Amino acid sequence: MPKQSVGKQIESLSACLKALKKCAPGYFIATARSDHLNTNPQLKRWLEQNQIKVVEIPSLTGEQINGLIDRLIQKYEFEINSETRQVLVEKSDGTLYHTILAIKFLKREGGPEITLEQARRVASLSLDQIWIEIRTQLKIIEPATGSLLEALAVFYHSNVSADRVIALAYAESLERSKRRYILPWEPKRKLGIALKLLELYGIYYRDPFIFPYVAVESLSSP
Repeated sequence: MPKQSVGKQIESLSACLKALKKCAPGYFIATARSDHLNTNPQLKRWLEQNQIKVVEIPSLTGEQINGLIDRLIQKYEFEINSETRQVLVEKSDGTLYHTILAIKFLKREGGPEITLEQARRVASLSLDQIWIEIRTQLKIIEPATGSLLEALAVFYHSNVSADRVIALAYAESLERSKRRYILPWEPKRKLGIALKLLELYGIYYRDPFIFPYVAVESLSSP
């Protein structure tokens, strides 16, 4: 569930539940981040009023995080010593996504070996803070990633799905407004590079666009 689950979005959820009551018995399942629920009293009230049980998924244990790191080492082929590994385990917020995101960022930043200093700096950051680092890193590699993420932020803050044709066209218009291009097809080519870079972080050119909400939550609409 998006961070800003309020107003019309909650009305839509109520309408869905009302329709489901006419169906055979079943389960209504939605996921949300605990920090979002804690800062959204309207959504919490709606959950209580509709007698929806909230089940908090327990944090990963140190052993589970170590196992996750082992699998990430195999997948992304990087080196890490025992002291650096321990920092990643101790600083994790206990979720899969935090550890995976931190290691993906560190791998792209540091190359084949993640150092202790890098791990200490990044592992202690929140998800929002890691995404700020990622956006900064990617805009250095390819500035057009900024335009693409800004375009997705507009859809996110408007509570609508990011149609891939419209989102990409809007990103292209943002890119043209920021930089002067000699070749007319250059912005589109740059956005293609941006899409490839963002795939590592779970952003995919589908219809609609697939992207983690946290990637654009802290971005305001252009």
